[in-house]
Amino acid sequence: MRAADLDAVANATVSQANAELKDARGAATQAVEDARAEKAREAKQAQDSAEERKRAARETSDQRADAAKKQADETAAQRKGAADAAKRVEHAVIRAGEKLAEVDAQAKLDEAQDNRSVAARKRADADRLEDLADEEKAKRRSAR
Repeated sequence: MRAADLDAVANATVSQANAELKDARGAATQAVEDARAEKAREAKQAQDSAEERKRAARETSDQRADAAKKQADETAAQRKGAADAAKRVEHAVIRAGEKLAEVDAQAKLDEAQDNRSVAARKRADADRLEDLADEEKAKRRSAR
């Protein structure tokens, strides 16, 4: 009986060892599957994180590009406004110069007309004086 007991104990030990081996294999298989799942989850997380960083970078880049475009548009508008203002000032200066020239020409024309009138009066006075002088001469000649 001793051998049978030893066989029974050995069989029980083998059965227990097989069960422990089966449990250990199951645990190892589960650990491998868990590790693979964890690795896949971490890879997915890393991919999602990279996609989020790319999206954020694109968004930031788009915002910067929009801001730069807006700034360029504002600068262009300011320059155009300044150019338009300068053109208006230039036209106003030209108009003022033309008006001044017109006023100056009118003043010269008025002065010339005044001078013509003065000259005509002086000619008339001179003609009258000449006529008077001729009459006086004629009187003196006839009186002699």
